[in-house]
Amino acid sequence: MSFDGVANVASLVGAVLAVPSLVQIFRTKRVADEVNARVSSVESKLAKLSAVDALTAVVAELDEIKHLHRLGVWTILQGVPRSGGD
Repeated sequence: MSFDGVANVASLVGAVLAVPSLVQIFRTKRVADEVNARVSSVESKLAKLSAVDALTAVVAELDEIKHLHRLGVWTILQGVPRSGGD
């Protein structure tokens, strides 16, 4: 067998051995893309949840203000000077 024949066999063996690695690379990329898509979905859901949480806090504060208003506690504040430039 000549040097060219050995080189051709070595090239063929190298190509055959490289195929499983290439397949694994493509599988890994597909999985990574799927994970990225799911992470984006979770981030979007968390942003919505955060907005709902903030709105819930605002509604709770408004309920507290309504409660204090019904009790008439604002009359206590009539003699207190306002802060700011009023």
